[in-house]
Amino acid sequence: MGRVARLPLPPTVLDAAVRGYCRVLDVHLDEASVPGEGFGTFGRFFARSLKPGLRVVDRNPGALASPCDGLVRTTGSLKTGGTPGFEVKGRSYSVVELTGRRGWWSEIDAGGYAVIYLSPADYHRVHSPSDGSVVGAWHLDGTCLPVNRLGQLLAPWSVVTNERIVFDIDGPLGRVVLVMVGALGVRAIEVTLPGLRFEGEGPRGGVPIERGQEIAVFNLGSTVVVLWEGQMDPGVEPGQRIRFGQSLAARRPCESNDVGHGIR
Repeated sequence: MGRVARLPLPPTVLDAAVRGYCRVLDVHLDEASVPGEGFGTFGRFFARSLKPGLRVVDRNPGALASPCDGLVRTTGSLKTGGTPGFEVKGRSYSVVELTGRRGWWSEIDAGGYAVIYLSPADYHRVHSPSDGSVVGAWHLDGTCLPVNRLGQLLAPWSVVTNERIVFDIDGPLGRVVLVMVGALGVRAIEVTLPGLRFEGEGPRGGVPIERGQEIAVFNLGSTVVVLWEGQMDPGVEPGQRIRFGQSLAARRPCESNDVGHGIR
C-alpha cells in the first residue's frame, strides 16, 4: 500500500482518485493546502497540510493542546504504583509495553492519558501538545494491524504491538509522552521536527518545540496516545471528535506551577 501511494500518477488519474476518495469518506478538501504543482502522488494527498489559520491552538498556560484531528477513543487517569497502566475499551495495557521501556511514567504518583484515532478521512499531521523540549525519541518495530473499529474488535492489543514512535517532551507543565501508533498499511511514520535525529536511545540534548508545532506525519491511518504527569481535567470525552489545537486536558489552576520539577 505504501509503494502504491508513492507512485507518481497522471494528473487526471490522481484528480479522479482524490475526488472519489473525498466523496466516499467526506474529506474536506477545501481545508487542504494544495502545492502549486498538485499532489503528484496519492500519498502526498493523504499526508496533506492544512491551509494556514484553519486551526487555533489553545494557548492557555495550563492546557495541553490536541496534537491531531481525530476521534477520542478514551481518556482517564494512569494507573500508578508498580506497573503504570491505561485502558482502551475496557482493556488494560501497560505503559511500559506501549513505550518499550521504563521512564518517568514508572515513578509518578498521578498522571493521565488520552487515545485519539485518526480515520482515513482525517488530517494526518501530528503536532506537539505542549511547549518545551523533546528530550527523548525512539522507534519501536512491530505489527501493522488495523486500528479502526473492526480492528479493535479483532486485535484490540494493537495499540501496544504495532509499529510506534515515542516522543518524550519536557516543558512547563511537566513531562508529556506522545506515541504515534502505526496501522494497517502504515510502515512510514515520517518525523518532520527540524533537528530531531534518532541517535541510539534518542536525541542528544533537548530539541526545542512549541505547542502546536508539527512533529511528524502519518502516511496512512493511525492512532495517537498522549500521556502526562500530574492531575489534569480532560477537556474531551470518549466518542467526541477533536481538532488539532483544541484543549485536550488542562491543569487545575492551583497546580499549574507545581508540576514537572520533582522527577529529573
